[in-house]
Parts: sequence; C-alpha cells; structure tokens
Amino acid sequence: MSTDGVCFDYEKPLPVVIHALPLQVAQANLDAYDATCPGPYRLDLPANHQHNEAWRKWSAGRQEHLTALTIAKACNGSPVHAPKKAQPVNPGHAQAFPVQHFVDRINGLIQQMDREPVGSHEWFRLRQLASSCRHAAMKRARELRDRSTIIPEIPRKRRTCRMPMPSPTIGVKRNAYFKPLAHFVAKLQGLLDEMAKLNPWSNEWEALRDRACAARSAAQRRAYETGDTTTPIPEVPRRGPRPK
Repeated sequence: MSTDGVCFDYEKPLPVVIHALPLQVAQANLDAYDATCPGPYRLDLPANHQHNEAWRKWSAGRQEHLTALTIAKACNGSPVHAPKKAQPVNPGHAQAFPVQHFVDRINGLIQQMDREPVGSHEWFRLRQLASSCRHAAMKRARELRDRSTIIPEIPRKRRTCRMPMPSPTIGVKRNAYFKPLAHFVAKLQGLLDEMAKLNPWSNEWEALRDRACAARSAAQRRAYETGDTTTPIPEVPRRGPRPK
C-alpha cells in the first residue's frame, strides 16, 4: 500500500489506497499470477519434461485463482443485478422469497466451503446444501421470469492428477498408456507374421486382419501422442482379387 507524497519513479503523487474490494484483489492476484507463466505447453517435449511439469503446476495454481475470482464475482453485490420484486402470494401460503434470497444463501455456503479442506465430509455436505439451494434459486427465477439476477456456480472438486506418470519402483501400472511405440509395432508385426502363414481366403486370416488393423490404429495413435515420426509402422496387407 502506498501513501500520499512524491514518488520519484512516477511523476505524479500517488493516492492513498484505503481498501480494495475482494473482486479487485482476486483480479489483481490472477493478473500477477499470469505474469509468472513459464510459457506455453510444449507438445514437442515429453509429458514428464521439466518445462511441462512446471506448466502443469502453474496451470493448477491458476485454476485456484480463477475459482477465487469466480467466488468474488458471485459475492460482489451490484445494483445492476438487483432482484425484481416478487409477485404477491396468496394469504396463508408460504412467503415467496426473491431469487436474491437464495443467491445470498448460496454465497454464504460457498464461503463456508472455502474455509473447509476440499474433499472433506463437511465440504461435501456444504456443497450438497449449496446445490439444493441453487436448484431452488433457478426454480424461483423461472417462476418470477427473472433473467437479471446472477446465480453463482458451485465449485467442484477437481481431479488431483489427470495423467499420472508411473513411479519407477512402486505402483507401476500395467497400462497401455505407459507402453512405448515399439510395443505396439512388435504386436502388429506378430499379427502380420501369423497372417503370412494362413490362406488369405480363410476366416482365420480375416479375423487376424481385423486385429492387425486395430493394432495399427493403436500404434499410429501412440506415435501421434509421443510425437514419433521416424519409427516405421508396417502396413496391413489386403486381399487381392479372388482367383477364378
């Protein structure tokens, strides 16, 4: 925070900053975090490369700043989005609350969720309450033909890791995702060798050809994922014209 007076880096005197709205703070935090971007994600590098790991970590942190900005926008009351007056209800019936009543409850529940660890039982309980309240808010907005009141979104639990890389010692999954391109090429070549031993007009040859086409598609996909343009992928033979 700055004080009144002459700043020699800036020609004019700086004003006193009394306070900043949560929306301004969240926007400033997001802008400052965007300035620390390590650069775009490099598809020509492997997924576990140091640059891509740094970008993935930065992207996860940016998502938290975006969530904070969304909550700040939802909690930022604005006279433009003031609720319309509710239609009068019949005497003796329940009071018809305006949409803003539900929006205030949702914002309070979102703020309580923000204080709890994400994924805990209390966090999920508050999220269930907020989802029910949001459903009621949307229903009341439809009843009142209210298109101006903004109903905030409920934050969701993000998946921690979308593409886990295997540990070299423990917990190595036998998953096709971790197998190199050579594995798929070897499997395709084995099927082609089996096809070479059979009569091309037999049903077994046709079944093996279907499997070989699927194996070649998998090999091409893995070559595209790893950016490999040098490893040759063998072609699958076709049947020629039927002999007369």
